[in-house]
Amino acid sequence: MHDDLGILGTVNGISVTASNRLNIIFVISKTVTILAIVIGGLVRIGQGYTENLKTGFDGTTSNPLSISLAFYSGLWAYGGWASLNSVTEELKNPKR
Repeated sequence: MHDDLGILGTVNGISVTASNRLNIIFVISKTVTILAIVIGGLVRIGQGYTENLKTGFDGTTSNPLSISLAFYSGLWAYGGWASLNSVTEELKNPKR
């Protein structure tokens, strides 16, 4: 994804119209790729390859406390990452 942004930024400096067209090409190619993966998976399920679906949740828990702790841990990690930019703005020498 970051490569797309760099390419689009460079092309945007040269021509906004070309950048817009290139962005449309990137979006279409990503959408086609995702659709190919989904359709391929549905075809494989239709062919009977369902052994992984039968045991997909083995070893997991249905304890509400464990599930809420997992969600909270994910939110806590994301919250720390999201506030990183605002914290580094306040530092005088962030590279140190």
